[in-house]
Formats: sequence, structure tokens, C-alpha cells
Amino acid sequence: MIKQTHFASRLPASVKTTRWLLAVLTFTHTVIATGLFAKGIASSAGTGMSLLLSSLFALLFSVIAFSFWMALFGFVQRLRDARTRSVNTTIAESKVWRHRMKPIKTAILVPVYNEEPSDVYAGVLAMRRSLIERCSGDEFAFFILSDTTNAEVAIAEEQLWSQIVEDNNVDVPIYYRRREKNIGRKSGNLEDFCVRWGSQYTYMVVLDADSLMDGATIQAMVDRMDVKRHLGILQVPPVPINRCTWLARLQQFAANMYGPVFTKGLDMWANVESNYWGHNAIIRVEPFMHHCGLPVLPGVAPLGGEILSHDFVEAALMLRSGWGVELATDLGGSYEECPTNLLDYAIRDQRWCQGNLQHSRLVLSEGFHPTSRFHMAMGVLSYVSSPLWMLFLLVTIWVTTTSKDLANEPSSNSWLQSIVFAMTIGMLFVPKIWGWVDAVLSKRQRQLQGGAVRMFLSMIGESIVSCLLAPTMMIYHSRFVVNTLRGKKITWNRQNRDEKGLEWQTAWNHFGWISLLGLFTTVCVLAAGWTSLWWFLPITVGWTCIVPLAVLTSSVALGRKFQSWGLFLIPEETELPSVLQYKRSLQQNLEELTTVKI
Repeated sequence: MIKQTHFASRLPASVKTTRWLLAVLTFTHTVIATGLFAKGIASSAGTGMSLLLSSLFALLFSVIAFSFWMALFGFVQRLRDARTRSVNTTIAESKVWRHRMKPIKTAILVPVYNEEPSDVYAGVLAMRRSLIERCSGDEFAFFILSDTTNAEVAIAEEQLWSQIVEDNNVDVPIYYRRREKNIGRKSGNLEDFCVRWGSQYTYMVVLDADSLMDGATIQAMVDRMDVKRHLGILQVPPVPINRCTWLARLQQFAANMYGPVFTKGLDMWANVESNYWGHNAIIRVEPFMHHCGLPVLPGVAPLGGEILSHDFVEAALMLRSGWGVELATDLGGSYEECPTNLLDYAIRDQRWCQGNLQHSRLVLSEGFHPTSRFHMAMGVLSYVSSPLWMLFLLVTIWVTTTSKDLANEPSSNSWLQSIVFAMTIGMLFVPKIWGWVDAVLSKRQRQLQGGAVRMFLSMIGESIVSCLLAPTMMIYHSRFVVNTLRGKKITWNRQNRDEKGLEWQTAWNHFGWISLLGLFTTVCVLAAGWTSLWWFLPITVGWTCIVPLAVLTSSVALGRKFQSWGLFLIPEETELPSVLQYKRSLQQNLEELTTVKI
């Protein structure tokens, strides 16, 4: 395997300009905001406290500022681009390229771990049918790569596979392999495939058990890799679909409405030095096999040992070897599913937190590209920022409750504090407006999502609920970080994919103490005077109301009621993708062939 000549020096001038402009705007914005903040608290806090708060504010605000300007760049670029962003774009592109490409063997990998067999095979059969309809399909093969440890589920997987192979004699084969020992989890599963069969395939499309991709999208990914010979990984951003609880619908709406401006902004500055998200991506097999073997980190778990979040590291290794990693922001037809209640959402984030914190060991490792270091650092900071915000909050409450200026009347610099507060909130909310404008300008999307007014009301509702949930997630993320640093390991079990609501008792058992914390914080802040309460209202209300909020957001009935009102809609609900239609029609038939229920 010949190592690629590095292409970073050949980045387009527009990308280099975007990077410099993004850095300058982020830095300038942070300096100005920090200066206003420091001046605003000067009369309320001592020198030591003022310095601590200002330092924390500068670090945390810089992350917000970077995301803000990145989203603005993405929004402006999307306004310039043609407004064709559906799967129809993928189909047209595929038809043009397919006639001038030679047959290429592509493996479509579906790693599973104690999943519902009927769900998995329904998705695979739906994607296979979509492939056959959209293209010839004869250069593809599906691989069910099972790491299942439950004996009954493993038997059901094999029985269903045998039935499918017997009843479906088509050109796109489906292979099944089960490992007795799931060494290395998903990354080890993929490594096992590469060792056994990797040399027989040019590309591999890596999916998750809940992934779903249109056949035209898969074909277009292959076509693009064939044309862009420098690419090692092409990531198609997945959008969540197919869930009904209110929380799931909020996530689906947010990803659909705001996601495009952020991913476009990321693509503008990252270009061929982008990142890999672990699924719904196509990988060039040969360089992956030669360069992307994961190291074992020195020390013991959780920060040492096997790397848990493999995707960022594999992208960094690919980039280090001279191969590009790129986002296909213009391709649709890439789907996944999301957690359906707040408890499952937190459990998933706990796994991601531990995996991302391991990357802190790699940020300064020898040989990685600066862009890869930045990706990993931002991933670490996405979780470490929560305990930093918690520390910032606790120090602020201390200053508030002990300051005579704030206890009675607003300080002379309170207007500066108001400006900084409004600036911070605005930078979190304004990108959502850009996402709404971007969606409204597309006539087709506007029609599919209930019109501009309903989309706007949905945006406001999603923003309010997200604001109320954020303080609780800050506490959970802080716990995850502290537990990981204390050496507490977690077990990476199967993700719960059921749509079961949270009972009141369950919600109280998990979140009741946060409600009590909210009441206690409210009393402490009130002791400093009514003026102080307004500053902490989003946090205290979010904490105090978290139990009923957790129950309500887990409700399928409430989610469907909002759907009937045309709120929190996504285009895929109004116009069901054909591949999802296939999956739903197949799923009931497959459920009758197995009695195993997870």
C-alpha cells in the first residue's frame, strides 16, 4: 500500500480564507464579550473571583462563538447553493455517473449487538430492494456482522437469515457472521470483517443497526469515491426519523431544521479534513486496513485500554496517512433513529462521554494532523464544558448571594451583565432562525413541514423545551466526566430502541433529586433578592420541573397529537421515503417468523 501524498497544501484558497476568518471572528467576539463580562462583575466580585469567572467565561464563550460563526457561514453558503437537497438529487446524480463507471464491489456492513432481529433484517431487505430499484445492485453485498451475546437472539438471527436466503434469490447477497467473542466491540467487529473479506472489496459502507439508506444514496457514495480518488472516507450526515415520542420528534425536527446550516459550515472550513461519525459513511477498504488499526492506550480503563469512540480516531489515522475525509452535505437519503426518552438519551450520552474523554490522550499524540487534533479537542470539550459551566454557575451564585450590590439594588454595571447575557442567549438562538429561514425558502420543504407559521411555532417550542432540558443534561454530563476521571467504567450495552414512556415513579427515582436541587437553588438565589432570580430563571425552572418534563416528553400520545396539529414535522413524515415504506411493510412479516423479543 503506497502512502498518499498529503493534500493539505492543495486545499482551495476559499477554505484557507474561511478558516482564518472563522478564527479571527471567534477570537474577536470572545475578547469583546469577555471584556464586557469582566467589567460587569468588577464591582460585585473580588479580584480572584473576577479572574476565575472571566477565564471560565472566555473558554466557554469561545465554543459558542465558534459554533455561531460556523453556522452563519453555512447559512450564507446554503443561500448561494441551488435549493435541491432531497434524495431526488442523489438519484439524478447516480444516473449520470453510473453509465461511465466500471463495476465496483462494495460491502454494506451492518454490525449488530443483541438487536431485535426482525428490525435489523427488515432494514437490510428494504435497502437491498431500494438498491435493486435504483441501480443494478450487482456490485453490492450485505454483511450482517453479529456480536450478539444472547443465545436466543443469536438463534433467531440465524433462522431469519436462513429463511431470507432461501426465499430471496437475487443478485445482491446477504451474508451473516457471528463472532463468539466480541473483542473490540464495533471497531473489532469491522476489523474482523477486513481481515476475513476486506481484500475482496473496494469500498465498505458502514452502518449501525438502526441505520437506513436509500439505494440511490449508496450508489452515489460509490460513484463519488470512484471519482474522488484522494478520499478515504465519505460521510453522509444522517437525519433521525421514524420515532413518535415528543422528545424524539423534537430531536428529529431540530436535526432537520438546524442541522444543514451547521454541517454546511463544518464542510466549508474542514473540506477534505473533515470527520467520521462511525456510521452512514463509505470507506475505501485498502487504506483503512493498512492505516486505521486502533492503538491500545496505555493505562487502565476508562481512559486507557481499548479505544471506545473509534470513529474520530480512524478519521485522524486516515488523514495522517494522506487520505481525505469529506462530508457529503448535498446527499439525502441517510437516516438513523434517536433515543425516545430523557433517560435513554442520558445513557447514550454517557457512553459517548467516556469514549470522547479518551481522545484527550490523543490530542497531543505524534503525527496527527492539526485539524484532527481540533476535532478531537472539540469532542472532549463538548462534555468537559458541562462541569466547567457548573463551576461557573456555582461561583456566580456564590458571588450573587454574597454581594451587597446585587442583594439590594442592581450594580452600576448591571447593564453590561444584561448585554452579555442577551448576547450569549442570542448566539444560541439566532442560528435556529437561520435554519428556519433556510428551510422556509425551500417551497417543497415548507409544504412538507406544515408551512412557515407552523415551522416557526415548532422552532419556538423546540427552543423552550431544549432550554429547560439543558440544565439537567449539564448535571448528567458533569457526573459522567467526574465518574470517568475517577476511573468508573461503564458497560456498553444494547441501546434501547423501544418507544416506552417513562412512568412517574421512574422519572422521580432518576430526576427527583434534581427537582429538589432546583427548589433549593431558587431559595438561595431569592435570598439575594428578586433581581438575581431573573438571571437564573432558565436553570432553576428547568431543574424544578424536570420530573413532569421527562414524563411528558416520553409520551407517544403527546407526540402524535403534535403531529396531528402539524407541529415538529419533518419532511419524511409527510412524504414517507420509499426505503422506510419498504422496511415497515417487511417488518410485520419478519416478526411473524420469530418469537424473540428484546
